[in-house]
Amino acid sequence: MNFKKAIKHFSMAFGAFITLAAGSAFAMSVVSVNGKTYTCNGSLSVVNGVATCNGKRIDSGEGSKCESDTKTICGFEKVKVHANGGGKVSICAEETVSVSAYIDQSSAVCGHSVVGAKVRVEQGSVVSGSAEISGTSVIQSSIISGSSEVDDSEIIDSQISGSSEVNASSIELSAVSGASEIDDSIVSRSAVSGASEVKDSEITRSTISGASKVKNSIVLNRIVSGNTKIRGER
Repeated sequence: MNFKKAIKHFSMAFGAFITLAAGSAFAMSVVSVNGKTYTCNGSLSVVNGVATCNGKRIDSGEGSKCESDTKTICGFEKVKVHANGGGKVSICAEETVSVSAYIDQSSAVCGHSVVGAKVRVEQGSVVSGSAEISGTSVIQSSIISGSSEVDDSEIIDSQISGSSEVNASSIELSAVSGASEIDDSIVSRSAVSGASEVKDSEITRSTISGASKVKNSIVLNRIVSGNTKIRGER
């Protein structure tokens, strides 16, 4: 191959490479996450359920009735005003929030949460995820998230998260997380986490964690962890 032919061959190969590279840079991207398929003619990313194409938020193309292009009190979920109290309810939850539930103007129910007819959600509270609030529960200045369940309880200035269950109890200025279960108890200024169980007890300024079990006891200013069992201490 002489010099001119070599140059021509190199030019053709380089041109083909540039064309291929350009085509790759603007190729159609397709990503499927949690049953949703997103497409983009360019750079595509999906983070925390929010998809962006070349830096701009996009829908999945499936016409989800819940999704909003702008951020709301429920993240990127469309919301509507709840008739009883004037609070916000995600379109995702409109069929699982009772029309009789009271949700004040400063509060919101998001995600696919379930809220019963006699429930009150007020004073800046937010219920999200797939949480379920039932019975005569009152939620004040609190955040209920995850798949938590609250029944016939009063939650004030507290956070209930994970898959926690609170039944017939009063929780104030406290955090309940993990897979904790609280039944017929009073919890104040405390943290209950892990797979802890608290029944028929009063917990004040204490930390209950691990797989601890507290029954029919008064726990004050203590740290209870591991597999500790407390019963009948008053």
